[in-house]
Amino acid sequence: MTRPDLPGPSDLPPVIAASVSREKLSAGASLANIHPWWARRPLGLARVASFLALSEAFEASDELLGGLAETPLTERVISEALLRIRDTQWRSVVRDSERPVGDGPKSPGTPRLIDPFAGGGSIPAAAAQLGCDAFAGDIEPLAFHVLRGTLVFPQALGEPNVDAPGSGPDGRWQGLPAEVSHWTARVGEIAASRLGSMYLDEDAPVDGLLWVHRFECDGCSKLFPGVSTITTTGNRQSAAQRLRYCLDSETFVPASGPGERTVGARRSVACPFCGATYPRQVAALMLRPDSELLAATIRPADGAGTVLRPVAPDSQLTASVDCDRVKDLRASEAASGLGGTLPEETYRGVRRHGFTRYEDLFSGRQLAANLEFLSAAELVCQQMAGSGMTPICQDAIRTYIAFLVGFVVDRNSRLCRWDGRLGRARSLARMSATLPREFVETNVTSAGLLDRWRASVLPTLDRLAALGGKVTVTLGDASRLERDDASFDAIVTDPPFFDRVPYPDLSGFFWAWEGALLSAITPAVAAAQPASSGSSTEEQHRVSMSSAFGESYRVLKPGRLLCMLITTRTREAFDEYVVLGEGVGFEIVDVRRLEENKARRADASTVTFLVFFRKPDHADSRRALGVDAHAVLEDAEANRPVLYEGLARLLLRELDEESIAELTVGMKGADTEKLMEVLAESDPRELLERYLGKQGVRRLAAELTGPPTPDQAAVRPMEALLSHFGFRIRSPVEGVRGPHQTAMELRRLRATCAGARDKSNLRGALMDGCTLVERTVRIAVWAWARLAFGDEAEARLASVLRSDDQPGRCDLQRITFGQLLRLFGELPDVIAASPVGAQYKGKLGRAHVYLPKKKPARLFQRLEKLIQVRNRVEHDRDGYWTGGELRSLRPEVESALGDAERLIEDLVLARAVPRLAAPTLEMRDEWNRRRYRLLLDDGTEIEVSFSNPVELGAGLLYFGSASNPRPVDPLALTVAALGRVP
Repeated sequence: MTRPDLPGPSDLPPVIAASVSREKLSAGASLANIHPWWARRPLGLARVASFLALSEAFEASDELLGGLAETPLTERVISEALLRIRDTQWRSVVRDSERPVGDGPKSPGTPRLIDPFAGGGSIPAAAAQLGCDAFAGDIEPLAFHVLRGTLVFPQALGEPNVDAPGSGPDGRWQGLPAEVSHWTARVGEIAASRLGSMYLDEDAPVDGLLWVHRFECDGCSKLFPGVSTITTTGNRQSAAQRLRYCLDSETFVPASGPGERTVGARRSVACPFCGATYPRQVAALMLRPDSELLAATIRPADGAGTVLRPVAPDSQLTASVDCDRVKDLRASEAASGLGGTLPEETYRGVRRHGFTRYEDLFSGRQLAANLEFLSAAELVCQQMAGSGMTPICQDAIRTYIAFLVGFVVDRNSRLCRWDGRLGRARSLARMSATLPREFVETNVTSAGLLDRWRASVLPTLDRLAALGGKVTVTLGDASRLERDDASFDAIVTDPPFFDRVPYPDLSGFFWAWEGALLSAITPAVAAAQPASSGSSTEEQHRVSMSSAFGESYRVLKPGRLLCMLITTRTREAFDEYVVLGEGVGFEIVDVRRLEENKARRADASTVTFLVFFRKPDHADSRRALGVDAHAVLEDAEANRPVLYEGLARLLLRELDEESIAELTVGMKGADTEKLMEVLAESDPRELLERYLGKQGVRRLAAELTGPPTPDQAAVRPMEALLSHFGFRIRSPVEGVRGPHQTAMELRRLRATCAGARDKSNLRGALMDGCTLVERTVRIAVWAWARLAFGDEAEARLASVLRSDDQPGRCDLQRITFGQLLRLFGELPDVIAASPVGAQYKGKLGRAHVYLPKKKPARLFQRLEKLIQVRNRVEHDRDGYWTGGELRSLRPEVESALGDAERLIEDLVLARAVPRLAAPTLEMRDEWNRRRYRLLLDDGTEIEVSFSNPVELGAGLLYFGSASNPRPVDPLALTVAALGRVP
């Protein structure tokens, strides 16, 4: 049975990409209008991800998903989305509630969604639009206030309130937009009264100044500007204007004036005096940050556009600022954050010029202007505090005043590049700090500057007031969520990927100024958070993220979904987070893909994956299925069904209507969706075996994966079938790799060799594979020794090495692969000659616990051969590696890894290495004898009997027995009893 009308399993509809692109180009409804934040997700994409996580409607039509990505939402689209979410809430209540017989289901409450890495707030805003109670958290103090200013205050205070004090004519609250407009205007008036003379040229106000950094020529020691031409951007009212550097007067003059001469191109710098030319990298080191040349002013000409003109040498704009006033302002408590140290990595481009503190990022005039503006903002906040306004209203106005300070500072620093348009430059638009050749000093009291801020912020506040659902914002670590267990219906998040976006470093630029106003209303937990500067290692990040995902697992309801948004051009982020998600217990259920073209480059694109994980709804250890991240990603890119959807479509094709109806009785939705839910709630292996039979599974495995090759003969049909759709069988003991998982990893390493582009990739795969084999054999040797000799195990192993080795070379903590091979070969003789030898012979039917040198397995010789291959590669014997070509080395490495995979399987069959097992069930017969069900590392189950109790779930190294199918006291050792293996 097929359903060609169903949407594709991996690609999101193209209309979503188009909607996302339009949203990025439109600033009208952007959350960024409230405050900048980096790598903020488009609101339309966040809505699609939140909808799919809440509704699990992966079969939803392109029309519905595309409509959710559009801004604004239509009434029809939002109504259908809310209905789908409500249906899922009901299904969750009916499925999960434990009620007495006759007690009807309780009505589900409002869906609850949390984003523990909320950042700029796109995801909680989208969840609120979908009628959820959204919870947003972040560890950055600035993000906490951005979230409150974006999601909390507009909803709580957006409307006028006659019962609350405010700035209205009647002393009442006018509504958030009007109040923000009133109080920020007061800030502008006070700042203008203090700074008006700083921006007067011939008693006429200017909107800003353009400064040019100078270079010092190594040849003639002359100073010259870093740019030769300055150009404005023309518009309908005015044409583009241009100034050029005049060598004779050493000033900038209109382009039509005398003395025009080019100073240098962007890729190099030429001294206009002696003609010496310097590459861009060299010139960057010649830049003189302590010496600026006032080049031009920018001011509006009757609203007709930007006018650019030179500055006269005797202009009052060249007058120095009041140093005593600047010192007083700098010494105030509000300016204490400016003494903070600039982080090394993000600010590397300015630190090489001697800038080490935040205040160094501003020229003397800029620092004076910004400090006066901050002082005016503080004064207005004090006046507001005495007006009788409620605490939440004061917090809101203080927040937006701080955001205005950040807006001004962001456009008035040494990092603001000239782009031909007044006030459009920003300090950290590129998420890194470099010293430009020219920078803009903005008139912070300009009516045009403050009007632009209000024109973008106030309409956005109006729109945000109608979000819908309630939003709660918290400041804290995602690995310590202060929420109850199983309290959320969905988690949607965009987790940080290592330090690709240095959020703490970037937000520190704003916090150095805004923190003066916001620290007083920041929760105390902020002081306990470490200030990151991008120095954490990758391993520390993995540990931190694993802890955060563990908290997400705890607070998510059983059976519900976690969605992670991952944007990447490589497999790295996808693989990393799949492994981390699975490591805490999540099961991957679906992957959606969205390809976006970058606005500036038509040939550039990024891929965003929506990866959906489910929290299992019961702790059935038999469901130890994982996911092969590489296979899932490849199939998703190829638009092939994966995981539960792939199995569901397979069942639709193979089963008759009666069987499908039996499986999905009482369920609603499309057949694919219903079967996916059935597969997710039960063990897929049991369901496939019950409805398809072993012959059917074998037939389908051969059909989908082809007939098994000689090196795949040991792969069971069920595993081949599951692997085709991206599943893999996990080890039953967390943190320990069984031989089956080792063989699967060797197979993956061999597969990566086929796509290796250089010899280093081949070498890495081979060395990793040898390490896997060595570790498996090492654990086996130590396990056999511990099982046979107990606490004397290491002494017996040391005696084996000491018998032939020179004294001092039998340190078990530092044995080589070759020495390990000797232990592997000699240990069976030592055990056979010991008192336990007879006992083991009765259980295994032979004197030696395993036969490393017996034909045809020849385990010892095959291990020797693997060591020889590794040594040839590692030590480059006879120039084997450096002299070999990629095309000749690839098949040899693939062959070695294939041999290693088959060797692991044969070691298991010979009982030379133990299987990994976990007891999942204890059973008693009428004579009170104990039997246990063991889950093995390949997913199969066996029943055994032990005389003594066995702890359920405890890891076992299982060697087995040759007595009968249900052995009594088979040879086994707990993982805990093994101890540390060097």
